[in-house]
Amino acid sequence: MRRPANFKKIEIPQTYEDNLDEAEIVGIILGDGYIYKNNLVRLKVRELDFCQHFAKLIAKTYGLFAPIKLKKYPTCFVHSTNLAERLINLTRNNKEIPDFILKGDKFIKARFIRGFSDAEGSVDVIYNRRQIVITQNNVSLLKQIKQLLLDIGIQSKVVIKKFGSAKL
Repeated sequence: MRRPANFKKIEIPQTYEDNLDEAEIVGIILGDGYIYKNNLVRLKVRELDFCQHFAKLIAKTYGLFAPIKLKKYPTCFVHSTNLAERLINLTRNNKEIPDFILKGDKFIKARFIRGFSDAEGSVDVIYNRRQIVITQNNVSLLKQIKQLLLDIGIQSKVVIKKFGSAKL
């Protein structure tokens, strides 16, 4: 009997390279990702290539197929209770950066930042100067990212806006 996709066993990252990929996946999930009812992991973005990259990371890291639906915005999704539970546990219910990233080396931290900034980052021009901006409502998460950036030698500051969101 075939096991439903929802309960398919996932491959747990074993190698350093898999941990790098998982750090990027966590960054993407904490940015633009969504975990629904402990059995659906979804990414809905404007860029098809970003969605395709996420699907490849999911397949490579966890051995799961992540189809992409092309509607108004490309949407990549995985129906997997095991993956959803893993990501919820790692991110403390999608609110914090996991310890393996916070205590990881500069490459692990950089891959997380890559995933998160791909999801939430932009380049703004203010006073004729370009700057990278990461916008997020979770200020404590931005403060953790600020520390990760400092750990890899990048100075940044958190700016809290009046209406609830903040930027780094």
